[in-house]
Amino acid sequence: MDEVRKKNEVVYAERQSNFELCRIVSMFMIVSVHYFPHGILDDNLVPIGTKQYYLGWLLETLCIIGPNVFTMLAAWFLCTRQKSDIRKVILIYIKLVAYNVVLFGVGLIFNTANLSRHEIILLFFPFLGGRYWYIETYILLLFLYPFINFLINNISKKSYTILLVFWICVFSLWFTILPSAPIQDWGYGITTFVTCYLIVGYIKLHGDGTAVLSKLFNSKKVCVLVYLITSGISFSMITDQTEGTKFIFPNNVAHAYCSIWVVISALSVFLLFKNLKIRYCKIINNIASLTLSVSIIHNNYSCKDLYYRIMNTEQFANSEVYILIYLSQVVLQFSISALIGWIINIPINFIWKKASFKKLEIVCEE
Repeated sequence: MDEVRKKNEVVYAERQSNFELCRIVSMFMIVSVHYFPHGILDDNLVPIGTKQYYLGWLLETLCIIGPNVFTMLAAWFLCTRQKSDIRKVILIYIKLVAYNVVLFGVGLIFNTANLSRHEIILLFFPFLGGRYWYIETYILLLFLYPFINFLINNISKKSYTILLVFWICVFSLWFTILPSAPIQDWGYGITTFVTCYLIVGYIKLHGDGTAVLSKLFNSKKVCVLVYLITSGISFSMITDQTEGTKFIFPNNVAHAYCSIWVVISALSVFLLFKNLKIRYCKIINNIASLTLSVSIIHNNYSCKDLYYRIMNTEQFANSEVYILIYLSQVVLQFSISALIGWIINIPINFIWKKASFKKLEIVCEE
């Protein structure tokens, strides 16, 4: 186990660009999922059953795994660490507030934000209004992972296997195929984060299980095939207007983050990038360092409607070249969000480095 931990520290220091590229792709998926409802997935613009309707849900299905993939990436680098640096949490929160304040000013100028006591409070305490659920849960994970790591690094492979199977059955499979599951948040919470964490932690610490599974998981072709199959199942479920899939999947939870199909699909994409051989690319790594900022800024409550109004996304909902328009606009939205984050981060990072903070760590050890 110590060898695995040392190897993890070396890999983390190198920041291999295959993982960083995966980080960029997963964030692109997240931006896409927020883009589609402003056009091709708007029932008022695209009639049910049309070619464009199916195209919209296909694109949504292929991208819905973004948050899970992003969490799996975090798990890969965190699962062998003993300490969590709370200063990182504080810095994330400071940047979150800074983005909110700056973009609130922009929103006031373009009349997309309301100046009220309620909105001002939410600028500084956004989680009170249920905003930025992913950042909120990600911060919870940063507090919890030393305790999770203490458990998974100190139990046998057999015990870990039992824990993993039990956890997936209760908090993913049950929700997917049976009613009255013990998890009802559709994956918008810490439970699904832990599901992704435990799966990747198992692969990192114990390989892929059996020799057969290891060979399959290390095959890029198998990863792509699994991604297409599980995405196909989710797509069939979400677009089925009959009683066909409801008999087998009564909850119709095709796009829930805790759905077993979404979890498997996300894992296949994560493993695909893990198997790529891209040692280091400065451009990829620099862009990837801004993905958490993109997550906050592209969906900022003061300005997100401004994006879609300027890009006039509704106009292109039924376009024959929708895919090209969508890709260009999401790349633009991603790029603008990254640029805004980079600009705002400059003074924050400068002040943060100059400030003298004592170590604030959560350590879980014997």
